[in-house]
Amino acid sequence: MQKPFLNSRMFNFENLAEEPIKIIDSAKIRWDDTLIFREAKINNEKLTVILYDYGEIIGVHQPISKMITEFAREVGLNNVITRANARVCNVGKCMPVTNGRFQMIPTCGVRNDDVMWFMKHRVLSAGADPKDGLLLIAFEENIQVKINLSEAVYNRRTRQADEISSLQFGYLEYIKYRYGAEGYQHTGGRIPVEDRHLNEERRLLRTLCVDAAIDTLEKLAEKIFGQKLSDDEKKDFISMLEQPFHI
Repeated sequence: MQKPFLNSRMFNFENLAEEPIKIIDSAKIRWDDTLIFREAKINNEKLTVILYDYGEIIGVHQPISKMITEFAREVGLNNVITRANARVCNVGKCMPVTNGRFQMIPTCGVRNDDVMWFMKHRVLSAGADPKDGLLLIAFEENIQVKINLSEAVYNRRTRQADEISSLQFGYLEYIKYRYGAEGYQHTGGRIPVEDRHLNEERRLLRTLCVDAAIDTLEKLAEKIFGQKLSDDEKKDFISMLEQPFHI
């Protein structure tokens, strides 16, 4: 159970009508300052709504898929996650997006505006609020946010992100150790090498990413169509991700 912090600021990201939002046409997102964001319709306008760590909420006239693409480009996200996020059920938010210290984690949903993204690396604690059952996330800077997500799903998503981050970190650190940081930076980590250890790290990371995508796809299919994916449908989806895998 999560208890509210004294003197903390509380934001309800399920009911944005209660929150003051500064609406702007476009913005360069400050990812270091971002705590949580989502797509929402406000006054009949579709916006990407972002909460910064100093308590400001902005609404940007840009699709959330564009925001995630920009994030991926800025932090050098690995291609297999980008590909899965872009294609699974046409919902551009499906799996944890991790790179280095960044861990950007999605909630669940069948539509873009059902899904929220929060920065797990900025979370201090999280748990169900006994008053209404909503998940209460305590971020740094004494900011708390309520979202409609079960504690079990939150724990599964964050555990998944931790595993992916760990594999990414080990993989990239090995490249730097084996081939030098300068060569790694010059190529963006995309070094074509035949190396048993490196390829094993790559295989583990790729497998985990695909498993996460399949898990999300199955849950979406059950919610939308009321039935599970067939083995052939799973194979079709996996084949879509079988293009050359890089970090």
